[in-house]
Amino acid sequence: MGMPEQQQMTRYLLGGLPEDESIRLEQRFFTDKDCFEQLLALEDELMYDYLRAELPAGDRARFEQRFLNTGPQRQKAQFAGDLLQRIGRAPESGWWRPAIRFSLAAAALVLLVFPTWMTLRLRRDLERPLIPPPPRTTMVLSIALTPGQVRGDAEPKRIRIPADIDFVQFQLERRGKADYQRYRAAIRTAEGTEVWSEDGVPTLAVRLPAQLLPPNDYELTLQGRAPGGALEDAGDYYFTVSSR
Repeated sequence: MGMPEQQQMTRYLLGGLPEDESIRLEQRFFTDKDCFEQLLALEDELMYDYLRAELPAGDRARFEQRFLNTGPQRQKAQFAGDLLQRIGRAPESGWWRPAIRFSLAAAALVLLVFPTWMTLRLRRDLERPLIPPPPRTTMVLSIALTPGQVRGDAEPKRIRIPADIDFVQFQLERRGKADYQRYRAAIRTAEGTEVWSEDGVPTLAVRLPAQLLPPNDYELTLQGRAPGGALEDAGDYYFTVSSR
């Protein structure tokens, strides 16, 4: 980061940047991660210099007006400053080794840095445009069924429906030579409970939500609608949905 850019960010943090320049800089923070991280690092330096009483008088006054404008904030700053002074006077021997000194200095800075950093982070997240997730592909399991299998006379077709399947589509083989323009299809459990039906099906392919078919034995009854409107049997199909 060049010196002019660093000076501009410092003026922004201390509230000394014109409004139009502040808006342009904030827009850059929202789109440029590196620039935003540089701002946070510079803010850390300002906090540290303030706590060590190393800021020029003018910058110190602007810092207090910008960051320490409430009683609780001033109390935190006083406590953090006292802690840093004690750290600076402590001997670098025994348990008070450099690693401990650094950890405590960091803790003192967190007292001031964390609230401001969190505010900027939240502002940046709120300004970031929301990108919707890509649409999920509808998953369809296609099953071919043959008519004429009587329950108990032959083993019904066994199927397993994976958890990510949205719909089950049955491709039905036609029985006989009759060709109907419309069909009525219904699915019942072995106990006779109807779980799905549809009238006016134009083809021999029926689709229903997979959640309607928990593990059980089922019968799919197909009827064709004759020209006069009457329903005629067109086939019975048996299948079993297994859990494995």
